[in-house]
Amino acid sequence: MASYYNRHMAEPSLYLGQRLLDCARAAAGSASRRRVLELCCGTGHFALSLARAGYQVIAVDHSPAMIEQAVENRDQQSEELESGGVEFLVREISELDLPAPCSMVLAVGNAINHLRDRQHLEASLKAIARCAEDGAVFAFDFNTQLGLQSWNHVSVQDGPERVILVRGSYVPGDALARTQIVGFEVCDDGRWTRFDECVTNLALDCSELRGVLERAGWAMVDLHDGAGNRISTDEAERHPLILVVARKQRVSPRFQA
Repeated sequence: MASYYNRHMAEPSLYLGQRLLDCARAAAGSASRRRVLELCCGTGHFALSLARAGYQVIAVDHSPAMIEQAVENRDQQSEELESGGVEFLVREISELDLPAPCSMVLAVGNAINHLRDRQHLEASLKAIARCAEDGAVFAFDFNTQLGLQSWNHVSVQDGPERVILVRGSYVPGDALARTQIVGFEVCDDGRWTRFDECVTNLALDCSELRGVLERAGWAMVDLHDGAGNRISTDEAERHPLILVVARKQRVSPRFQA
């Protein structure tokens, strides 16, 4: 069974996904119409919207429960996909492998922030690069340190089937922001069950993010605000959420491992 966060809070936003796609297409040009890889796809709503628009999509998530639901959603909408198509796979990003390279990579819903530490981030970015063509575009949204400061609050959801307490915390300068989720849900047999989860977000400034991308084989191309407007690196730190567009660096064959 998927966690409460995955089931109720982690579904990628179609609005944000479209903004990210617009930025990626502007950078990718005609290459954007080839194979697209979506990371951390959840139950597949954004991947299916890409397929309905004619893209050939590989969508991955580490949660078998999320992929199972995504496949069910795809099967229910198969007649709407027309010329596009989508394959859902259970994959951990840092161990990602694909049978053929993709020309565009998308990650919506601050998926990159959710990587557990800087070592995991760098390993994941390298794995993504191995699955991409030279010159492929990688676009993702990212919570800045300013945005993570908005996590410092407590909220309570009280309903007939569940009671949820969410407490976020981030101290500027810390490596991680944390959201602690404590809840009670009604089971099928009428009994209540308790669960506890902790969700983290990596905190990096834009210069550090650029450095990690470059070490993994990606060159930062553009930064945008949440509405898709292009911004400078200096401006990015003044926005709670940014859209990052990077390009896989072309490597001479004599330097390839």
